[in-house]
Amino acid sequence: MTENVEYIRVLLKSSQAEVQMLREQNEFRDDLLKMFKVKLEVNALNNLPVRRNLSVEISNLETKKLKTEIAFLKEELGREGKKLTIANTVHEQLKKDLEAEKRNSMFLSELLTFYQNGHQPQLPAEDQFVDFLQTETRSVKEALKEKEEEVKRLLVDMEGKTFQNLTEKGRMEEEMNDAKREAQILRNEMKSLQKNMTAKENELLGYLRDASETHTEMQKDYKIQILELQRRNRILERHLDNIQ
Repeated sequence: MTENVEYIRVLLKSSQAEVQMLREQNEFRDDLLKMFKVKLEVNALNNLPVRRNLSVEISNLETKKLKTEIAFLKEELGREGKKLTIANTVHEQLKKDLEAEKRNSMFLSELLTFYQNGHQPQLPAEDQFVDFLQTETRSVKEALKEKEEEVKRLLVDMEGKTFQNLTEKGRMEEEMNDAKREAQILRNEMKSLQKNMTAKENELLGYLRDASETHTEMQKDYKIQILELQRRNRILERHLDNIQ
């Protein structure tokens, strides 16, 4: 009799332990299902219109940046073009002044030669006239030399600025092309990321549906098993009471 009571007690404890294990497994399944639901909600948030339009916003920002740089480049080229126009105007005027000075120098040289060859124009004083012509000739030659040097400096400066402008233009164009390439790479990465996120979301949805269906079936089985174990416990408890 004592052995039967002890055996029934062991069966009762075993049934209670099995019921507790099934309950814990059921709770674990519930927690797992909640976790998948949270992941699904996170993925849904990541795929909101704001996130989906992120690539478009980045493209718009890059386009705006490129337009700003192009406008700046055009403005710079416009300013340099005005400077070049002014420099060309000054250059042309200097050339005209140089030609005029050359003509004056030639005239004075011819006049001096004409006088030195024995011609005696009606002038106030011979020595004064020679000194005057020599002084004027030197002055004209010095002015002519200064004009020539100024023209040379202007030409060198214009060539340097032209080269600098072309170099700067090439650099800015290269930077804009780099920015375009980076923007395209970023857009491609965003498309690939969105594609991967969509694939993972679909995979997670499928897994969640399967897990939910499995969990529902397992819950039914667990409930049946728990009810059966509870029924067995009640029977065992009645037997135990009768024996005692």
